[in-house]
Amino acid sequence: SKISSGAVSASQLMELSPQAVGPVLALLAQPAAAQVICTGRTAAFVRIEQDGPRRTVLSRKGYGRHEAAHIRIQGPAIVTFSHFRTEQRYDCLRFGKEEFFGFHMPPSRKVTRGAELIMDWATDSANADDGWTCEVSMVDDLDSPALLKPVTEWSKGGQQHPDPSVVCHCIVDLCSAIHAECEKGIRWIEGHQRLDALLKDVFTALLAEFGAVMFVLLLEACHRERRRPNLRVDIPALAACSWAVRYMDELFQSDEWLQIQPDAMLTLMQFAVEEASTSPWPADWNTELPQQLERWAREGHSMDANASIRWLSGFNSPSSASFVHRAACHFLASSPEESAIQIVCGLLNESLRKQRDADEQRSVLCEGATMWCGQLAVQGRLAHLSRSPAWLGLSPAALVHASRGALAALDVKTEPPCLDDRRKRVAEAVSSWVDAAGTRSIFEAISVAASNSPEVFQLICRAARQRCTAIESQNADLGGGRYRAELDAAVHIAREETEARLRDELEAERACHEKAMANQKRHQEELRSKFIASIDALREELGEAVTFHRDYLMTSSTSDRPRSRPGSGGSNRRIPPPVRILSSMVSSLEPADTVEGDSEEDEEARS
Repeated sequence: SKISSGAVSASQLMELSPQAVGPVLALLAQPAAAQVICTGRTAAFVRIEQDGPRRTVLSRKGYGRHEAAHIRIQGPAIVTFSHFRTEQRYDCLRFGKEEFFGFHMPPSRKVTRGAELIMDWATDSANADDGWTCEVSMVDDLDSPALLKPVTEWSKGGQQHPDPSVVCHCIVDLCSAIHAECEKGIRWIEGHQRLDALLKDVFTALLAEFGAVMFVLLLEACHRERRRPNLRVDIPALAACSWAVRYMDELFQSDEWLQIQPDAMLTLMQFAVEEASTSPWPADWNTELPQQLERWAREGHSMDANASIRWLSGFNSPSSASFVHRAACHFLASSPEESAIQIVCGLLNESLRKQRDADEQRSVLCEGATMWCGQLAVQGRLAHLSRSPAWLGLSPAALVHASRGALAALDVKTEPPCLDDRRKRVAEAVSSWVDAAGTRSIFEAISVAASNSPEVFQLICRAARQRCTAIESQNADLGGGRYRAELDAAVHIAREETEARLRDELEAERACHEKAMANQKRHQEELRSKFIASIDALREELGEAVTFHRDYLMTSSTSDRPRSRPGSGGSNRRIPPPVRILSSMVSSLEPADTVEGDSEEDEEARS
């Protein structure tokens, strides 16, 4: 309650650690609902209604005689009366020693967190009146202006000239303690904006007092353990970057500019670029900021152009592409030309190594390298690349991409009188690459350029025709066709020998196959003959059995003697039924020459 009302000084907070002050401030940011408690003889007549999560309405209308109620309101809250009319002097509402009656409406009162407002309602035994109504509204009791000075002085430990590193460590630990405490609270979202505003004010006050030293310390603390801070929720980093953008010119001139670590500088530049999309930079920043970055990299961290450009690859925001292009071009322009050519060619090869189509998405650094090629083309110096081994080692897609960027820059930035000469320089650079490349690489470059850049396609085709003409001329000078007839004759003889050998092998294979087919056909004929003979024998025996059985049936009705079968020698043995004879015959006709491997269809046909 004392902290929220500003009654606590910094000296009273000095003995508290960040882990103790943090939960207190986090508690203040949590909105708390006011509590209303009513007791007394006629407390039941006082109406208490909950009007939403943030407001409670108390009323006593049409009151009677001899009423007495004791009302306690626990903060944080604001008590406001909307209606008040009681009997003059006798029916009153007391706030401690203050009494209100008649038409004298009580003023609004603020109850801080932890405090309590007590109201006593009493009437006499005579007349009555309309009564009264008041609203108890929940209030957010985090008073940032009142807390700014105590928290700022607490972070400095009460010293007039404290150590900035100690102050930075203390206030960053306080932020961590506050956030850790607020993550436990269910209603932290409702109060985080007020608490963030307080912390931003504290950091702004410390940065205004300590300047660039505090800025560098805060960014280093935010990048502890090699993590990238989220500027949306990381209050120390957001406050430091906001201060740096506001006082960037002063920061350029300070010694602390060269002491900023690469990760911290990346965070600062990305924040500045995103801020520029809403509030444009000063006009001179477009040239001065890349220059200051180059000085920071070279003097502060001994980074060459290659390392500086690799550092630029850490930008991951789409809005930072234009800035990265300008910075990369400046880094390359400030380095020796041969070194810059090697860096550019390496970036192009690395970015386009796995890209067969030149229209695919490329990295931001690849676009920056292309812009540098365009600058060389505008200056008429692109032909110098033809003398560099790095240029001759470009991949086909990288060559097409760089050439297309150079021609596009010429169309935009070159006046018509110089345009033809600059285009000739680009053609010379392309021709030098074609002269050094292999046939496969040339055809791949032609394939890539055909679907993406007709102008580059024409340059490559023209250079390829010139190279083919030169090769044919050189071949004629060296007598390259002298042994063509001998070579053709040798090839013809070798072809005839190969064809004769293949024909002999084919005839041998054919003869072997025909012999195997004849053996198989003969075997099938033997099986067929045996099968037909068995069927004929079966047909003869079956006919005899049927004839005998018919005769037997015809004579069985006239004689009871058992007849003997012809050829049985006149014996009286019983004649088996024809079905048994037929089954015994069929079982005896099992083929003797069953061939292993016969299919089910063959067995079924045989049966």
